[in-house]
Amino acid sequence: METYIPKDSGFYYKIYDMPYAKIQTFDAGLKKLDHYPDQKKIKVQKPLLEDVIEACETYSRELKRPLPFYNIETKTRPFSDHIFHPEPKEFVDLMMKIIVKKGIQDRVIIQSFDPRTLEIIHKEYPEILTALLIEKVDDKKIAQQQAHFENIPAVKFREYPNHLNGVAGDMKFLSFTPTIYSPDHTLVTSKLVQECHALGMKVIPWTVNTKERLKELKDMGIDGVISDDPRIFE
Repeated sequence: METYIPKDSGFYYKIYDMPYAKIQTFDAGLKKLDHYPDQKKIKVQKPLLEDVIEACETYSRELKRPLPFYNIETKTRPFSDHIFHPEPKEFVDLMMKIIVKKGIQDRVIIQSFDPRTLEIIHKEYPEILTALLIEKVDDKKIAQQQAHFENIPAVKFREYPNHLNGVAGDMKFLSFTPTIYSPDHTLVTSKLVQECHALGMKVIPWTVNTKERLKELKDMGIDGVISDDPRIFE
């Protein structure tokens, strides 16, 4: 019999607090999700980053295909340090140790909603490509986030780009220009693409899941997309 983690139990089942042996006891592929109708149910555990990289490299070599380019996200936010993840410096150091060990420094982009991690990457690993993830965050969204965290100063929920002041406002959170500006696809306009290109950034929106939307964005001049469904490229 399958049992599922209740939706409101995120703070109890925190991967950050679990040893990997405990994480391996949970399945991450059998629950059917309504918004992914073509999902295949596969019994699977959450892998280590090193294992993911090794599996991809091995698969590519076996098929005699070019080695893959990786897009890795640092899942950090200023309001959830030491709750769901380490502080940015520790997070980046742990991640980069694996990236360097596996020798993929020239085939990786590090993306994040959290400019703190990108600043560390830029200063300590300047050869690594970076992507600033962007979503629109208004007072309602901030209130929803705050509802899940007790005793966290309100200012912490405003310490990352919110797109309320456009590209220029988002860029004020960084001391450098990242390789890529990666917004929610609903925020993309031809003007936004032109503005980013003028600053020397590529535009790669997320999450683009239909061929129709892909065509609209290509017509605006985007440089790539992040998608849940590779069939949109067929």
